[in-house]
Amino acid sequence: MIKIDLLEKKPLVDRLKEYIDVFVVELLIFSIVLVGVFWSMYLINRNLSYQDEIITKEMDILSTFLRPLERRYAQIKKNKKDIDDVINKVNSVLESKKLVSLYYRFMIEIEKSIPDDCWVKSFRFDNTKNNIVIEVNALRSTSVNLFVRNLSATDLFSRIQLTEVASDTEKSYEISTFKLFVQINRDSIES
Repeated sequence: MIKIDLLEKKPLVDRLKEYIDVFVVELLIFSIVLVGVFWSMYLINRNLSYQDEIITKEMDILSTFLRPLERRYAQIKKNKKDIDDVINKVNSVLESKKLVSLYYRFMIEIEKSIPDDCWVKSFRFDNTKNNIVIEVNALRSTSVNLFVRNLSATDLFSRIQLTEVASDTEKSYEISTFKLFVQINRDSIES
């Protein structure tokens, strides 16, 4: 059998030249791709820097609008606090006025109810407990019952409790001292 080599044998130098040509082409394509990647990264970075600069400028512009608004908000907050303080003071004055008028009503009713031979030694009004403590001096002991009966007839007081009775003799008069706890009827006050 005879072998015929139809393919031409290229010398080693020519084969190396072909490999080098292919390598150069591949290296050229690789460098073009590499330059393209770096160029796109540069463009993206430049675009992001430009957008960052725009955002920074807009933030500066908005902060110039925000500063006066923050000062105005702080002033409004302070004014609101001052208004709340004034409202609290006005409410306390109105409550005090209401208590004074209530105190006055109690005094008028007690004056109407007290007999002629009695006088009030002390008067203590406790709004939190809804009661009044009255200490009264009288020349006659029967005046105590009359005073309690007269207070019971008013609609301002709901329960009257006599707690202490004492007698003292001064000069030629016998003076009886008694203490009353009077419960306030809130329904008649609020009407």
